Amino acid sequence: MSASPKTGFSKDLLASREWYERLSNIVSSSSTTAATLALCDELVTQLRIDSVLLIRFPKDAGPQLLYGDYEHRRRLNNIDDYFLGNYAIDPFYLNLERCREAGVLALSDVIEENFDFSEYYRAHYKSAALVDELCFCCTDGQSGYVVLSLSRAIGKEHFNGQEIEAAQRIAPLMRGLMRATWYTLAEAGASNAQPKSIQEDLHRHIENARVNFGRSILTRREFDVLQLLLRGNSVDLIGKKLNISVGTIKVHRKHIYAKLKIRSQSEIFSLFLDVVMATEYEPNADPLAQYRGENV
Repeated sequence: MSASPKTGFSKDLLASREWYERLSNIVSSSSTTAATLALCDELVTQLRIDSVLLIRFPKDAGPQLLYGDYEHRRRLNNIDDYFLGNYAIDPFYLNLERCREAGVLALSDVIEENFDFSEYYRAHYKSAALVDELCFCCTDGQSGYVVLSLSRAIGKEHFNGQEIEAAQRIAPLMRGLMRATWYTLAEAGASNAQPKSIQEDLHRHIENARVNFGRSILTRREFDVLQLLLRGNSVDLIGKKLNISVGTIKVHRKHIYAKLKIRSQSEIFSLFLDVVMATEYEPNADPLAQYRGENV
């Protein structure tokens, strides 16, 4: 594949007459919703984006797709997998408040080590064939969040500094439009969405499972290590976070694997999702205990 041409999206472009003319056409669209989608399309063109997701994360329910254009030739997985559970280890989801405060964040802002070795990369990003991501974030006015995810597919370079700086400059306008239009987009797509009760039940179960998974069979320290493994952290990073030697973390990991009856870190999140899908929500309870009781 030949190298893609360098994008001209930069603070210089945003200061140009050409940009203001395009922006004038965008904001004078027939409706706020049309303006939101037009500005999104402009960013897709300028940043050479392959996957677009406009998602609402309600306070007490699972994510809701408001708008999407995510099918590209390299994608192997089904986007539904994200909404059925993979979102639980999305680094942007785990940093929603930070993303809202910043306005826009790049993937490099929300990962702490080599992303290619994370569980989220293995479980979702690799099959989605994505290489980098920018996310705009704002509140929805109802204690939740609205996120615009713009991703590049494998074969393109990561976002560079000038592109990220330009995205930061346009963020106030993009966020304002997102905040003003998410409800209209949600209403338009409501007929295709899951029933609200199912979204809420599944999300509550996933969140409860994440903070209690393994608690019933692990020691306190093993449980702490498992929580960090579920977030895709490496042994080295876990050691730094818990102020424990790498050798000790490996011992804890070995015991965790034995108790969970798995053989590798790549199986942890798969087991987590299997347990969630096979059990019923019990507040403050480890779903693994219920799962093992049903599978003895």
